[in-house]
Amino acid sequence: MKIKFVKEKYGFKAGDIADLEQEDAQDFITKGATKLLMAMEIEEGSVRYLDNEIGIRQTGYRDWITGRLATEDEQTLFGIAHNAAVFVDSRVAFDQNNTPMRLTVTIFPVDRNQLVVNVDPNVPPLTGDTKGR
Repeated sequence: MKIKFVKEKYGFKAGDIADLEQEDAQDFITKGATKLLMAMEIEEGSVRYLDNEIGIRQTGYRDWITGRLATEDEQTLFGIAHNAAVFVDSRVAFDQNNTPMRLTVTIFPVDRNQLVVNVDPNVPPLTGDTKGR
């Protein structure tokens, strides 16, 4: 199933296509989450929308972060050199039954992004200049 969406602030343009597993998307849609069929911003966000509409509640997620060379399209979009690297964050979200419910893939140019991971809620906040750390 192909579902159109517009997310210009995240680097997507009108007409870009998101591939979703047909079985999962169709299940959400037949249960009543019909906004997933429309090329529109879901005002409350997709996570809150699925919880409010059909009771599918996100309870956690896993990020798998890798690096690779940028594609030609990414080089153009981000204005980076032909041999530049990007981070790829593949986030799988899980529902209250520990069933995968959502995949978000985000591409970050490595020349202007830093990844900070706090594993415990008691870790003090990151403060000050983080360049070079």
